[in-house]
Amino acid sequence: MRRLYNPAIEKPDDLKKTLTARGPILNDLLKKIRSSSNDRGLKHYLIVGPRGIGKTHLLLVVHYTVKGCYKEKGLTKSWISIKTYEEEYRITTLSDLLLRVLEELKEEGGLDEVDSILERLRGRSDEEIVELALSFLREFRKKTGKRILLLIEDLGTIFEQIGDEAAIGRIRDILMREDIFMFIGTALSLFKEVVGHGKPFYNFFEVIWLPELKGKEVMELIKKRAKVLGEEKIMEEFEEYRPRIKAIVHLTGGYPRLILMLFHIFTKSKLIEVREALEELLDELTPYFQDRMNRLPPQQRKILDTLTLMEGPATPTEIAKEARLDVRIVNPQIRRLTELGYIQVSRQERRKTTRYEVTERLFRIWREMRTIKGRRRIGFLVKFLKIWYTPIESFKKTLELKPDLEAAWCGQGEALEAIGKYEEALKSYNKTLELKPKCFWLHLYRADVLSSLKRHGEAFEELEKLLLVIKDKQDEESIEIKKTAGILGSNICLSLSQDSALQKNYGVAEDCLKKALTYGRLGDSEELQKLIVEFLKELIAKNQIEFAQQTLQIIGEVKGSDYTELFRPFSIALDYIRTQDLKILEGLHEEIREVVEEIIQKKDKRKA
Repeated sequence: MRRLYNPAIEKPDDLKKTLTARGPILNDLLKKIRSSSNDRGLKHYLIVGPRGIGKTHLLLVVHYTVKGCYKEKGLTKSWISIKTYEEEYRITTLSDLLLRVLEELKEEGGLDEVDSILERLRGRSDEEIVELALSFLREFRKKTGKRILLLIEDLGTIFEQIGDEAAIGRIRDILMREDIFMFIGTALSLFKEVVGHGKPFYNFFEVIWLPELKGKEVMELIKKRAKVLGEEKIMEEFEEYRPRIKAIVHLTGGYPRLILMLFHIFTKSKLIEVREALEELLDELTPYFQDRMNRLPPQQRKILDTLTLMEGPATPTEIAKEARLDVRIVNPQIRRLTELGYIQVSRQERRKTTRYEVTERLFRIWREMRTIKGRRRIGFLVKFLKIWYTPIESFKKTLELKPDLEAAWCGQGEALEAIGKYEEALKSYNKTLELKPKCFWLHLYRADVLSSLKRHGEAFEELEKLLLVIKDKQDEESIEIKKTAGILGSNICLSLSQDSALQKNYGVAEDCLKKALTYGRLGDSEELQKLIVEFLKELIAKNQIEFAQQTLQIIGEVKGSDYTELFRPFSIALDYIRTQDLKILEGLHEEIREVVEEIIQKKDKRKA
């Protein structure tokens, strides 16, 4: 992969250009740094979010801004920015930390005294290093008038490596007593030294949470990245990528790192399908996920693996039962896994009980995809999401498959139909058929217009006559006409079914639904599935809950278990709408719950 795991080797300008949805946080941090230039008491900050959420990217932009790499030059007069690496395995004592500060000061250049103090510190004890380094840094502050903005990656791990609570407490004392440092750290989650009562850094930091990117922000990041890398083709054809990107990001979550990996996959192949792209992304991440799992001791690994393979978020008692462990063993391990950022309290807002879920949903999906049951579940969900995020195409869009027709033959009819003048359009198509009776596509145009005029009987008659004529034809054009006729017939039948349901003629509505599924056998299955999704959305929006449930039952009977599984999010949403039982939502994985809640909102919006 190219430059996806290490933003530190990106050009400063490219980092600034691709920073997405973090502008307000960046501006607020810079404002706080600027306003603290002359303050005696300094505040300190902790940026919190899971791996890949953009903590390093944000920290680097802060770092380069303070260094004067952008237009902002004023901060260089009052601050020197020092940033540690993402992995700092050498820092196990306070003296190690101060030595790293001095090493980075040396890299800044122009300070001969730093070389001297580093030489003096060779072979000294930890305590001597601390005292001499602090003495030097105090003099540095007086001499230059500058403070040090200390940007520390993965602060929780640094504190864990230091281990000694007294040493960690001394770091706090230095930050409070000395007029030298402003501290901005990052962390996967709030760790014990920050949240534990009586711990050294309890209530010390102002916490800044980094949220996942949403909808437009995801698309904005991809466009920015494409522009930086000169991928003009993606920019030109972006709408073709949009549904697939939305579907996969729904599964991965709005993590910038994963979104950029996804971008890289799509730049290799425009035609790559959603499931194929997901599998390639998971293959790229397999060594990383395996390493994450292998770092854990056996008991924590078992608990995490149990949770990844459960049907949804779970309570400690449920996890203990599934893992066949005592809940008294599970509880402290859950706390530890939460501190390490592997799991979190479920983000279901309407929850009644405390449930836990895996923090990185793609990590859970990676693990699920290694089981037969998981592959099947994810496979249907991927298919559903692709349909869900693909805008329903009008019949006119489908008819783009037709062979070229001269504008003189049907252009007038198309223009009239586009502005809703269906009677005039029909006359135009009739005239065209007189002149060119063997143009089968024009029969489809006529059927479409007749349906728009609510002359459904005539529309079906037109379709049946057409299908009878081409029934035995197997040429490419005839096959496409049959498919298009099948989808058009399904669309008309579903429209009639909905109208009948609204008039409480449920017997007619059911017959029309079954006829739609019969027509659907002629057409493309994915197009039929799109029509069914829109049909169910409309039924729910119009409070036809019982008929929507009946629809799902009929679809399962006619089309089989694969369709039942495919439309499972609708079944779950309808169960919740009917019962209002919060446990239904609490027990869902996040990627399912988000879709289910969106379906539920269709009804709630109707109420409003």
